[in-house]
Amino acid sequence: MNQPLRWTIRLLATVSTLAVASGAWAQDQAATQPQAPPTALQSASAAITPDAPGLNDIIVMAQRREQRLSDVPLTISAVSSDTLEKAGVTTLRDVQNLVSGFTFSGQGTVAQPSIRGVSTLLSTSGSENPNALYIDGIYQATQAALGNELPDIDHIEVLKGPQGTLFGRNATGGAIQIFTRAPSFDPHADFTVEGGYYTGDGGSDSAPRVNVRAFVSGPLIGDTVAASLSAGYLYTPGYLHNDATGQNDGLTRKINFRGKLLIKPSDTVEITLGGYYVDNNQLIEQTVVNGLSAAAAYPGAIVPSQPWHTAYETDPRGSNTALLTQYGFSATVKIDMDVGTLTSLTGYNNTNALNPGTSIHNAVGTLPCSLNFACLDYYFSVKNREISQEFNFASRNFGILSFVAGLYYYNAEGATEGQIQNNLAAIAPASFPIPVQRFKFKTTSYAAYGEATLRLTDALTIIGGLRFNHEPHEDQSIIPPSPVLSKTFDSLTPRASIRYEITPALSVYGTFSIGFKSGLTGASNNASVPQFAPAAPEKIYSYEAGVKYATSGITFNGSFFYYDYQNKQEQTFTGLATIVTNTGPVRIYGFDFDASAKLAKPLTLRATASWIPVAKYLDFKNASGSSTTRIPFDPTQPPFNCAPGGGCGGFLPVVFDASGRRLSRTPEFTASATLTYDDGRFDASGTLSYSSSVFHDITGIINQPAYVTANATIGYSFDKARIGVYARNVTNKAYYVNGLASSAGFLAGYAPPREVGLSLNFKY
Repeated sequence: MNQPLRWTIRLLATVSTLAVASGAWAQDQAATQPQAPPTALQSASAAITPDAPGLNDIIVMAQRREQRLSDVPLTISAVSSDTLEKAGVTTLRDVQNLVSGFTFSGQGTVAQPSIRGVSTLLSTSGSENPNALYIDGIYQATQAALGNELPDIDHIEVLKGPQGTLFGRNATGGAIQIFTRAPSFDPHADFTVEGGYYTGDGGSDSAPRVNVRAFVSGPLIGDTVAASLSAGYLYTPGYLHNDATGQNDGLTRKINFRGKLLIKPSDTVEITLGGYYVDNNQLIEQTVVNGLSAAAAYPGAIVPSQPWHTAYETDPRGSNTALLTQYGFSATVKIDMDVGTLTSLTGYNNTNALNPGTSIHNAVGTLPCSLNFACLDYYFSVKNREISQEFNFASRNFGILSFVAGLYYYNAEGATEGQIQNNLAAIAPASFPIPVQRFKFKTTSYAAYGEATLRLTDALTIIGGLRFNHEPHEDQSIIPPSPVLSKTFDSLTPRASIRYEITPALSVYGTFSIGFKSGLTGASNNASVPQFAPAAPEKIYSYEAGVKYATSGITFNGSFFYYDYQNKQEQTFTGLATIVTNTGPVRIYGFDFDASAKLAKPLTLRATASWIPVAKYLDFKNASGSSTTRIPFDPTQPPFNCAPGGGCGGFLPVVFDASGRRLSRTPEFTASATLTYDDGRFDASGTLSYSSSVFHDITGIINQPAYVTANATIGYSFDKARIGVYARNVTNKAYYVNGLASSAGFLAGYAPPREVGLSLNFKY
């Protein structure tokens, strides 16, 4: 066993020992000082502040009502904005360092998180992630928001396992709920300025980084109308080194705005209107893995191979940076009645993403390489519009009975366009670029869901829920042409839970649920055999058993899960098109836990771990991917012994038996530990995160060995201000966070290198 893994296991074992050793003390405290259930939604940050009543006061909305986390028979990781800040987390990508079993990855502007091994490689429009994303209760299908900087996060809840009987959109793997700060009738503001510096070690270039976040809120009309406004700005010229120019690269500029209006016409009615705008401008380039680029077969090509190094052809039509703009509106209406609370959630999201000038071979190739279609320069654009409406009713307790019921409507329309060889447009504008894909889709979903809770005794609770989903799809491929393809996918998915409270602090539970992800019509499957072959819906049969322990001094949440995963949808990218197929059965099981302990009044330890020993295809005999075998030719002999457009120097596709192979993006073991000291004036925090090896493509060629990362912050507060210093990726570890395999090459994107900086915060 390597030293980092041994150290991490010992640290987590220490936390578990603390839980057992402190159990009797904590139970006595709970018995002598009983705490009433909370009556209002609290930020998860209350759990770690020195003056908080106790760690058992974390309030979550996982079951669409305010509950203590320890009372919910689900596996939930709740992380506050304060925890995120002190752990050095600046983007949602880095949440994987704090949440066990959660891995963040993606392709370009498409975010593709994995929860307990459930993820997707699908990037075509109309295909959704099996892990649903909600911002303030509004579903976000494109998940591009996961790559954004959100300046006003209140807290994040990651729900593990199938979700559907309580949420508007069904999900097979889990749900990510982001809650932003709400308007307040008490005037207050929060301003943060970070000035950072990438130190330029290990292959990266040195570069400044500026991040500004602001939030203001207060009343507009007495105690009837309040408003809030948040904004964020991030800029860096980039820490990448361009091997072709010898200069810094990787420009990033992100701007975010969000405004909310809170209207309370009476004590029983609350209306929240919101709007947001996001503008991201970012170079998304990767590094060639082990020299496996089509360009490397051609003399004179510039092929980067070191971490944080890049090279690419310039798009003659403009910038090579990816452009992402999003805007949207929402309206949430809550009406409190004697029988319960009725909530209406209305959402509108509009996304435009453009990936111009992307060199899939990630190199500066040669003209013969491009003319042979071995080196591929890809232009890709996505447009997506979503409308959703949900009505949700959460009852009060009618004796032993309470329930949640809802209706949901969702409508999304969009289109994608792909072109290749845009780098040749300056040479032969009449012939290049070549359109290879034009696709449009329309998805409509109608759902009804409900869940009832019966508290049979003071200790025993059972829960039963059911969801019906009716989802028509209507898609069409314009290039290459297809007829309008229509399919409707229906599902009926249940959930059943039982919870037993052994003591007021200790409970056990078991849950069975089924998750459903819609199928595809096949209109985007233009390279399949036969062409335009549909993909069947996914289903997960989930079994989970867990234990929860929570007192004012310590919390422990542990669960064992077993997934029977049917018809998993897998995607292969050829470089010119994508192919989606269904796998045979997939088996996933493992254990995860998180724990927190107040070691002393100012000192808190938080630890997480996930162990997934099995995450494999049981039957996937016709898996497809890219091999490392090149299409042979002699580059020294014109015309290179290659038919025009023959792809010589590129990598041959391979069809193989993946049965027994491990799923991509699923490390066997992950763990993290955060130690925080905060006495009200001085604060310090350190976070260590460990991941065992993980690969990012189905063939396992883009493989990231086991790694450890570390972040640290130190701060001093006076009056209403705080000044702090921070260091992120202290050890400057170069590790993959995403990958892409195709006929043009094997590419990987690295997490940011070491950054040190100064932060200034002012609150009033």
